[in-house]
Amino acid sequence: MLEAGHSKFVTTSEEFPAAIPPGEVLASALAFVRRNRGTILTCLAITSVASIVYLLTATPRFTARAALYIDAPKVRVMEPERPIEGTIDSTTIESQVEILQSDAIAAAVVTKQGLAEDAGFLAEGRSILGSVLGFLNEALSSPTHRSVLSPIQRAMRVVQNNLGVARSGVSAVIRVDYVDSDPNRAARIANAVAEAYVDSRIDARRKIAERASAWLRTNLKELQQKAAAAESELQEFRAKNDISAQAKFNDLQATANTYRKLYDSSLQRYAETVQQESLQLTDADVVSAALPPPVKSHPKPSLVLPIGLFAGLCLGLGIALWKELTDQTFRTTEQIRENLKTDCLAVPETITTSYWRRRSALFGFFRRGSPQNIRNIGIFAHVLSSPVSQFAESLRALKVNCDCQMTQAESKIVGVTSALEKEGKSTIAANFALLLSRAGRTTLLVDADFHTSALSRVLAPDATKGFCEAVLGRAKPDEAIRRYSNCSLHFLPGVPQPQPFETSEFLGSEACRAFLETLRQQYEYIVVDLPPLAPVVDVQAGSAIVDGLILVVQWGKTPIPTVQRALESAQSVQYKLLGAVLNNVDLRAMRRYGYGQQESEFYGSRASIAR
Repeated sequence: MLEAGHSKFVTTSEEFPAAIPPGEVLASALAFVRRNRGTILTCLAITSVASIVYLLTATPRFTARAALYIDAPKVRVMEPERPIEGTIDSTTIESQVEILQSDAIAAAVVTKQGLAEDAGFLAEGRSILGSVLGFLNEALSSPTHRSVLSPIQRAMRVVQNNLGVARSGVSAVIRVDYVDSDPNRAARIANAVAEAYVDSRIDARRKIAERASAWLRTNLKELQQKAAAAESELQEFRAKNDISAQAKFNDLQATANTYRKLYDSSLQRYAETVQQESLQLTDADVVSAALPPPVKSHPKPSLVLPIGLFAGLCLGLGIALWKELTDQTFRTTEQIRENLKTDCLAVPETITTSYWRRRSALFGFFRRGSPQNIRNIGIFAHVLSSPVSQFAESLRALKVNCDCQMTQAESKIVGVTSALEKEGKSTIAANFALLLSRAGRTTLLVDADFHTSALSRVLAPDATKGFCEAVLGRAKPDEAIRRYSNCSLHFLPGVPQPQPFETSEFLGSEACRAFLETLRQQYEYIVVDLPPLAPVVDVQAGSAIVDGLILVVQWGKTPIPTVQRALESAQSVQYKLLGAVLNNVDLRAMRRYGYGQQESEFYGSRASIAR
């Protein structure tokens, strides 16, 4: 029996966890990378191959560049008194950048270069993804909302999409870049954009000069009339008056002179405006014409490959982190202690057997009354076929832990259960019983899982009397118990019962408990293979018939929340729980969690010596 006051829950007196040392953080990060290196390397390989395929299949693109210099205005038609040279600010430069990308410039380039009639150019801006998205947009949109672009509009859109305009630092120079699959066409369109901008500036100044000259012509006529009227009035006043009216005369003369000066000044401005219009002055010049680029600008291997590798690394780390965060299964012994508040008693590795060996076990080469070699039952006798394996040593550790916790002098009854089906509890129970018998302990293995009867289907497929019949008095114990000639293990099968059969009532009955108590006199160890804990209540009902329980969880398969809920709903199981067995462990994978390297090397050397 369990000692009084023995607690199965791990407690700590620390209310606040200590800070994790940097060395442990680094070790955890390296362990994370090691155990997820397959995912990370796969993502790196995929993105690298995708980058190489893209470099080999992508259409080369060439970038041609022209440069424009934006100067301050040199001529002010209506303000001739100001200095000729002016300054230009950042706002003006940024405004010219926007003008260079306007529809007016694009339309002028398309018209001058005849791009609307160039089918190859119209297909230039259409990528595979863009074509697919455009087709879907046209297919899903209603006919009334579909946008139908003319060839000129499509050509303008291509020009604007491939055009790049930016200021060069803090200077007054603007870079005009154009990207195209044809280097000659790229240079031609870049120069056309620069020329169209210069022409637009010339045209704008010409229009300003035309409006100014028209205004000046109108004012010249008016000033000429006023000047003539003033002189006429002056002459008339001089003829009618003598020198005594000198003040009035001076006023009239001053007025006449003023109108004459205004007329002469306006006439001079008009002449300058006409001259400016004829000279076609501009405040923008092409300082560097675009030439056909000798090398492609896109795609660049020096840029695509690092981006692909970085994307693969981020993708791999992201997937690995997602797997770690969503992995709610048992991977380490620490998880058992932290989540189940119990000890991990053993960590058996995965057993691999051949197909024919498993087939011979399933078809039952054991017949009552005939010689039976228990070594031929495959994974259920793995400790006999591989006595120096890590699996066998883990079960030896399980035996030591059970002996330390169950210190009673009389024989021990140990129940083996699991949270869910197919977690290897029957394999653990059979091999544990064989290990005990091999050590010289008289051992009885009981199949109490009437739902599957996995042990009985292999060890006693033809049995008609078993555990239930012996408990209910339908058969004597000696008639139900199977004995083997080559080992001291005895087996009490679980024969399927007619339905309905209440297995929980049977396992929790006083008759079942009393029957096992009578067997204590004959056996030092009784190992009971019980049903799973979560699907049925049999273990809760039958926990009184055993001295201790071993919970089997499968490495990387058993959900932690499922086991926690099963234990929380079974207080009697918690009291009898000796610990858990982390079964079917992949030692190579578990090594990345910080366990198993030395152990696997040690057991491998022992196995080679044994052979």
